[in-house]
Amino acid sequence: MMTTWFDVPEAAGRFHIIELPFAATSSFRRVAHHGPAAMREASAQIDLQLIDGRCPADAGLSAERLSVSAMHDRAATAMDALRAGHGDAAAVIQPCNHVDALLEAAVSAAVGRHQRPMVIGGDHGSVFGAFAAASAAYDELGLLQIDAHADLRKAYEGLPHSHASIMQRALDNTPLAGLVQVGVRDLCAEELQRIRSDDRITCFFDETLAFERLDGDLWSHQVARIVEALPEKVWISFDIDGLDPSLCPGTGTPVPGGLSWTMACALIDAVGRSGRQLVGADLCEVAGTPTDAIIGSRLAYRLLAAML
Repeated sequence: MMTTWFDVPEAAGRFHIIELPFAATSSFRRVAHHGPAAMREASAQIDLQLIDGRCPADAGLSAERLSVSAMHDRAATAMDALRAGHGDAAAVIQPCNHVDALLEAAVSAAVGRHQRPMVIGGDHGSVFGAFAAASAAYDELGLLQIDAHADLRKAYEGLPHSHASIMQRALDNTPLAGLVQVGVRDLCAEELQRIRSDDRITCFFDETLAFERLDGDLWSHQVARIVEALPEKVWISFDIDGLDPSLCPGTGTPVPGGLSWTMACALIDAVGRSGRQLVGADLCEVAGTPTDAIIGSRLAYRLLAAML
């Protein structure tokens, strides 16, 4: 083991870790801004060599922490006022836009250094800047979203920058080639209609996949179909609540069902082995509790391994 693979101050190596402790739009439990620091601490407990021999740390890592705590507090206060009925959405949107710009610049800089960025959120709404930077740098980029929620609302609680609207916002405001969703099991009628009506969206609903397996289908066959739906260039956006909530009990909006650890690893690895260009990833909605942090840190490291 090493002290931590998060804390490398200089820009060097194949991967660049970007910590983004911003979770102002969280709608149930506001906990994800504690995730990056907790994952960094937990990362010291991870053996760096995977069973199959891959070792992302050997490829070189650099890291940075975006200074967004003041903006988080400002936006969270404004969000609470908005929910109480006496706030202004613009007071939330302004710091959110600033966070977007900071992250977009950080991801663009990493890509310019020929590094693969790994963004550690924060709530899911906080990573829009990564999508903007990656889709500008890579033509015909697709998103693989692993998530319990569709995140396709035009706005949630009056806020288009909400974590519940991140994929809608990405589709509307970046030149993404497509969105492939896996694990979705909680959505509204508006989101279901969007999935059915937008040719850019392919959704593998969690319940459908589970019932197919009950009828004898294999996860390996389902994974092959998921990967086949992806374009040649892919960014993985992983909301940890896409996992079974027993693996992430502290996350803000847990939902029964979801992927086991082994299923998630098989899917991530299959994308990496498929010949597609895995240009970057984000991991969001990890709580600061010990269990959530260690699972999140291991999952982030596994995402790096897929990018090898």
